[in-house]
Parts: sequence; structure tokens; C-alpha cells
Amino acid sequence: MKNLLLAGIILGVMLTGCGKRNVAYNQDDNGAAVEEGAGGESLSEALGAGNTWQEQIGSGTDTIFVNAKVQIPGGKSMYTQEVSEHYYTPEEQKQIAGYFMDADTLKVNKEKVVTKEWLQKRINYCEQRLEAEEESDSAYKSPKEYLTMISNEKKRLEGLMDSAPSINDVSETIKDFSENDYVGKKGEIEYTLSFDMDEATNTSYWKLEAADGNDFTDGEISTEYYFDWRVAAPLYEGDNLCQMTKEEAGKKAEQICQELGLTGLKAVEVSNLEIFLKGERPEMMNIPSDTWDGQSAGFEMNGYYVMLTREINGVPVANSLYHGDSMYLNTEETEKPYDREMVILEFNDKGIISMTCEGAMQEKATGKPVKLLSYEQVTKLFRQELMKLEEKTDTWRYLSLVYIRTKSEEDPNSHCYIPAWCLSLDKIYGGTVYGDDGEGTLDSTLVSHTIWINAIDGSRMDPDKAGFVHYITAQEELREMELYFDEE
Repeated sequence: MKNLLLAGIILGVMLTGCGKRNVAYNQDDNGAAVEEGAGGESLSEALGAGNTWQEQIGSGTDTIFVNAKVQIPGGKSMYTQEVSEHYYTPEEQKQIAGYFMDADTLKVNKEKVVTKEWLQKRINYCEQRLEAEEESDSAYKSPKEYLTMISNEKKRLEGLMDSAPSINDVSETIKDFSENDYVGKKGEIEYTLSFDMDEATNTSYWKLEAADGNDFTDGEISTEYYFDWRVAAPLYEGDNLCQMTKEEAGKKAEQICQELGLTGLKAVEVSNLEIFLKGERPEMMNIPSDTWDGQSAGFEMNGYYVMLTREINGVPVANSLYHGDSMYLNTEETEKPYDREMVILEFNDKGIISMTCEGAMQEKATGKPVKLLSYEQVTKLFRQELMKLEEKTDTWRYLSLVYIRTKSEEDPNSHCYIPAWCLSLDKIYGGTVYGDDGEGTLDSTLVSHTIWINAIDGSRMDPDKAGFVHYITAQEELREMELYFDEE
């Protein structure tokens, strides 16, 4: 890095793994940029950061309150890392299928193929949602973006109907693994495996799922399980029945990812897993007949839910979901961003129950340690941004230095993880809404509750332009409705 002193401003030209960028540092703020980790200091010490940022900015009705916990990664350095979107080839799909299932049991899963029957179920669902909205006299109405999204999805599905085969015309024989949906067995356990690879919609997603959770338990209901009759919901008083520890579960999940070629991923959340048990209503459980669904026998705390995200030199990337003010994709105006890079595994001592991989990335290059703005420079920039806000009544409670993914302006399939500061009204947890984690981990926040600043050059970041805002799409909603379709 070469610095030139011009009229009180130090201009640095920084070469990183994400290209060249002109960086302006104010000489008034400690004289220059901080090269983190210098002299053996921690990153927090090198940046001059404290544990909290407490300040009242402005006066009168325009007063802004900051009472923020400062969160900075351990270690001494931060980097940039280039990555590119990855869409699985037929050969890669074959390797994934062969990892989870015995080759001689593999078949095309006809129930998941885009047939006329498959399309009609989803068209019917879209019609029902739109009709229910029209007939509803409730004060609550679904957002306009949601209705537009469902309407456009209905039109898209209808457009596929003429060329789609009937289910009776679909063969179970795998030709070249360009098929998207499979069924097979590993020993006696049956699995389904589905791929959704669509570069046009920035979708890279696959999911493995066991057909029956009872394969991973003895199926017996312990007296430690009981139901709360008021909500017919299972409550549990015992410990996780899995012999594996949480630490072992995290390492096992990382090993599975490595074996599948998913490199650079770290287990960032390990929660206890509840397995759904099927069976008749046990007499020992006080469940009123009018609340009994005819299937649920209880839940067994047996296994782990593990979330994995990318790790850059020992620091995991930000893995929360950042939603827009509307959680649904505005299909008239907005292109679906590439999904966040994430793997979720569910397993216990008896094997893998499910695995989901979305937003897969191909590693390209990791840059050298980058120079970051000092803490004093960063807080000065945030003061300027806060004073621009129209609404100034909320208290800002968290200031975090994280890795966030930004998309390339030159190449739509390329992205770069960079260090960035996030000032937030809400606590941004790096966990999951599933499992029984005692911390009550939260996995999403509204981008309107955050302000983002590039930790290298001090520029204000637009989450939409950077490409890390998550929108619920019609495809995502329909995937969640698979159980509904199966019961149709």
C-alpha cells in the first residue's frame, strides 16, 4: 500500500483479491488507515475499538441514541475472497447421489418430475391463494408483492403445461443424471434427492431427505414425552438421546461437506434436533380427540441440526437473512439475488436425516490482509449517515464488523466477500430459528434496521445493489408446501 499525502487527505490505492479500489482516509482521524494486527495486537486493539459505543447525536427532537455493543472478530487480520456462483453439472449430481444412496437403488423420482400432474397441483394452490385473498374481508391483506409473485408464478406454470409429460410417460430409469429428482436407498433407509439449478433465476439448490423419520429412532414413546392439551404441541423434559456430542456433530458436518467437495465451510450453529414420530395416539398422553391429527405420536430429541457457512481465515461470514421491507420478491421490478451460501445438515447416531445446500460458491482467490478504517473513522462516518435519517427515535444497539458478500458489477456470476461494518437496531444472531437453542437465536433482520459501511473504503453500502437481501420467492414457498401437495 502506497500512501500519498495531498491537502490533508491520504489516498491509498489498494490491490486486493477483488480488484483495485481508491481509498480515501481522513488525516484528522488518527492520521492514517489502520493495518490490522500490527505489532501483535488483536484486531479490536489495532482498530482502537471499545466494547460499547454510547452517544447521543444531535439535539432536541432530532437526537439519535446509540447504545451499541461492539462486535469484532477475533484474530489479527481480515481479507477479501473472490467466489463465483456454482451450478451443478450432471456429473456432479451423479456424484452427490452416489454419496448418499447405493447406486443399484437409484431411480428417477417420478413424483417430483415436472409433469402435468405436478404442475396442476401447484397451479391449483396458486389459484386458491389468489381466490382466498379476493374473498377475504379481513383487515389483514397479503402484500401486493406477494400477490403479484403468486400470479406470475401461476402464469409461468401454465406456460409449461403443454410441453410437460404425463406422469405415466415418465421413466424411472436414469439416463445421464441431467434429471433433477431421484429416489434411492442407503442400506434400508430410503431417501429423496432433488436439484434446482437455474442460472436464469440465480438458483443453486439441492436437498436430500429421508422418507421416514422413524428410521432414526426406536419409535417408542418415553414417559418423558407429553403433550400440552391446550395446543396439542409436544413438550420434552429429557436430554438429547444422541450419543454424539455437539462438538462431534459440528466436526462431522464439516467432514461431510469436505467429502462432497463443499470446501471452506464451518459449522456456526449446532442445535438439538426433534425427530417427528409417527403412530397412533398413546393413551398415556392427554390429547383431546378433536385436536388429534391422526398421525403424530410425539417428538424425540435425538440428533443435531447443524448450519454451516463460509469461513475466511478463521472468521465465519455473516449468515443472517437480511430481508427487505417486503419479504417477498417483487417480480415486476427486482431480480432474485443469488441465495446466501449455506448448508444445513440434520443427523444422529443412525445417519443423515436431511441435508440442504443453497447458494453454492466456487472459491477463486483470497486477497492479502487488507487495511481497514480505524474505529474512530468508522464511527464518524456512521454519525454522518445517522444524521441523514428522517426517523431518529430508535436506539441503535449493535455495531458489528463482519464479512459480507457483494456482487461484481462486471461479471454477474462473480462475488466478493469483504469486511464491512453493520450498525443495527436489532441484534443480528448468527444462528437459526430451528432446534431448541437456549440463546433464542434469530436468523433474520430487516435491512431498513441496518446501516452498512465498507470497512476498507468507508463507502455507504446498498444491500440491494450488493446482492445480499433475501426475498421469499414463489419457488421457495412452493417447496415449503410439499406436504400439502402430497396430501392432495
